[in-house]
Amino acid sequence: MTYLSVEEVAQTSVLSKRWNQLRISFPIFDFDKSDFDPYYFVGKGFALHKFLNFVDTSLVQFSKFDLSMLKFRLFISILHVKESAPYIDKWVELATEKEVKEFDLKFLVDADYSVPNTIYTLPQTIFSARSLTTLRLVGYGAEAFCECPLLEELFLWHCWGLKRFCVSKALKLKILTIKSYEFESVEIVVPDLQELALEFDPYNSPRAIDIIGGSKLKKLKLVGTDLKEQDFHHFISKFPLLEDLTFINCYLLERITISCN
Repeated sequence: MTYLSVEEVAQTSVLSKRWNQLRISFPIFDFDKSDFDPYYFVGKGFALHKFLNFVDTSLVQFSKFDLSMLKFRLFISILHVKESAPYIDKWVELATEKEVKEFDLKFLVDADYSVPNTIYTLPQTIFSARSLTTLRLVGYGAEAFCECPLLEELFLWHCWGLKRFCVSKALKLKILTIKSYEFESVEIVVPDLQELALEFDPYNSPRAIDIIGGSKLKKLKLVGTDLKEQDFHHFISKFPLLEDLTFINCYLLERITISCN
């Protein structure tokens, strides 16, 4: 069933009562609002409520089983955040309680993200979930302090409104990607990090980027940072095992020296 789409998984319930039970207890949840309404970007409507009820019913049914959740993925338009937020809060808490391993939340970000009710704030419990190994957030906006002990991969993409971010106690984190436009500060305390990508607006890059540890880092990508030559040299000197270095739109860099063994 892991190879089936959500529609095909639902269709298996017509095979027999046993298959219906398997569908209900299936630990992978992949919900896409566009499956219910191809014009998901238009706005409110019946399709939204149908979608919310479908997701809610599926998760409530699963919560009755003594099973862990392997994956929870949700793709929904940010335009519906006012109506959807109470549901999403509930689903995040339920997924955390069911020891979700992979959490993937994607919103479409409206061009005018300053408009009220277009930015959703996740419950902080997801950032301290002890079972989580992969966390992907697209279109999320709020301060985040991530302390998931088993986390291996963390992706924050197009996070409008996310100004401060800190990750620590994630002792197994190997891959970290941050792509945002309003950061003021980034603090990373990760001893075994191997791949790091930081992508910012070159005209509004963070005032502070603090990385503690990272001596095992092999791949580094910097986009839109305001590092000057001296700061840049000091920055990459923290990563003696670096093999792959990319920097784009770092306009304050004019002359740099790179040496390695």
